[in-house]
Amino acid sequence: EDSEDYASFYGEQFKNYYNRVAGDTPLVMIGSELGYNVGQLGNDWEDKTSIFYHKPYKGITDFGHISIEVDGIVYNYGRYGRVWGIAGSQGDGVYVESKRNVYLKKNSNTDLTEYELNLTKEEENKIKKYFKNLQINNQGLKNDIWWAQNAVILNKKYNYDLLKRNCTTITIVAINSSTKNVNIVYEISPSALKNYLDLRQQAEKNGGLMLESQYNREPYTLERRIIKNVIVHKKKN
Repeated sequence: EDSEDYASFYGEQFKNYYNRVAGDTPLVMIGSELGYNVGQLGNDWEDKTSIFYHKPYKGITDFGHISIEVDGIVYNYGRYGRVWGIAGSQGDGVYVESKRNVYLKKNSNTDLTEYELNLTKEEENKIKKYFKNLQINNQGLKNDIWWAQNAVILNKKYNYDLLKRNCTTITIVAINSSTKNVNIVYEISPSALKNYLDLRQQAEKNGGLMLESQYNREPYTLERRIIKNVIVHKKKN
């Protein structure tokens, strides 16, 4: 049964396809040449990169979550396996891939903020390569995550640590190591990264001056504008 998420997914894909094929040509003049069919579904999230922010909802040990989507696949890192330490603050580092529509459905019980990024195809491919390399040496598959199309337990070098290596830091490293002049500020918590992205979006709209952040007390000029759009996916009642 189609949900609002699926309807939005299909509609957005058709819009992307139409813009790519037809441009400014009126639809009435395109006719059968548009040639959109069911085979196109799933193919028009190409050249699309987004950062997702989940606000906390589980209590004091939940700091929210950050993930990144490239070309319709959402890449996650987190505590999806064994945990230890104070309040479960450490654990196996688990890498999870999920299709965008499945990911949105899985997270429909909470507000989800999506920051669409303006990256080149080469940069997007480098991000995908980063995550491919991340999972090469692993301790085995993780088969009990229903929303995953691929999940592995990373080797001990990539064990999760709330204050050192987490979903936020992995995402920032993936972007900064794969792009030119993006330079996202290194944050530890999901909420801190969200605050930075909100500040950066406003700065990009206002001529590129970055307001002070946690680590920068003086405004500075951004080398590049990267935030195309911000979408809030409201939780389903």
